[in-house]
Parts: sequence; structure tokens; C-alpha cells
Amino acid sequence: MRLSFPWSSIEFYRWPTRREMESHLAEFDCKVIIGESPEQEREFFSVTVQSEFRKAKAPRLAVGVCCEGHGILPQILLLPNRGLLLFGLNSEVVAIRADKGETAYSLPLGFLFRSLVPLPDKGLVLVFHEIGVAVFRENGDTLWTFGRDVLEDAWLENGTIHMTFMDSEPAALELTSGRELK
Repeated sequence: MRLSFPWSSIEFYRWPTRREMESHLAEFDCKVIIGESPEQEREFFSVTVQSEFRKAKAPRLAVGVCCEGHGILPQILLLPNRGLLLFGLNSEVVAIRADKGETAYSLPLGFLFRSLVPLPDKGLVLVFHEIGVAVFRENGDTLWTFGRDVLEDAWLENGTIHMTFMDSEPAALELTSGRELK
């Protein structure tokens, strides 16, 4: 199965070893590996972006993803209007430029990544992690972060992010400021 990205298609692969992933990446002129960790690499993935039409001059890119294997699969969020592929993995979010295969920005979370939630009408992305949330603009500027305890559930309602936690009181936060509402 393929996923559409302007003038291109994206394919996803899971590899049993880093060596097999790197062998696949070697077929591409434009490639990058993210999530590298000499201490702990247990899962390996790749994402390839290839043109649907020869004359479209769309990028031919391969991204290798090394994961620590904490039980949460990496996640990719496409931002085609910005030409970015956002990857949530391990304890960070990495934005890759689809046209050059370069890192546009990296956001360390300090906690294990959980999920990316786009808010395109506001130009924001919510990044949920092990104990809370980080809110940033699509260009990588962090607006605010919040953490309390092991996150169990989260939802957005009328401009307020609601979260419940394992052993702490729930939180309701104003989306634009991060101010906790009582």
C-alpha cells in the first residue's frame, strides 16, 4: 500500500535488522537515518518517498528509523504544505525536509513519545508523550509543554486539552497558552 504525498507516493517497511534497513537505503541518493542510539536500537523501519511521474521532479528520499523498542511504534505525520515529514519516535520528534532529506528541526521531549495530533487550522501539532503534552507550531517553535504523571487519555474540546493520568488529578489546559484551567 502507498500513501500519497504531492507528486509522490510513500511506502513503509519494517526490517528485522539495521543491516537490512541500511541495504535498502543504499539504493537512494537522498537518505537519512534518525533515532540512532548506540545503547539501544531494537526496531528498524524505513519510509521511502518516490515520484509518481518522471517529469514531476519530485524527491526520491529514504528515511531510516531506529527505535529503542519501548512498545510504541514510531509515527509519521505528513505536512505536505511545508514539504515536511514529522517523525515521532523514542523521546523526540524529528522533521525531515522531503525535498532534500535534511533535518528541518528536532524536538527532544524528555519522555517517551506517544502520539502526534495535527491541528492544521491553527498551524499547530500536539505531541503526546509518556507524562503529558508538548504543543508546537508546524515550523518547530515550541509554544508550551505540560507533564504530570503517566498519561492515560486525552481529548480536545472547545480549545481546551483535557488529560487524565494514572495516579494524579486530571488536567484541563488552554490550547493557545497552556494555562491550566480550574
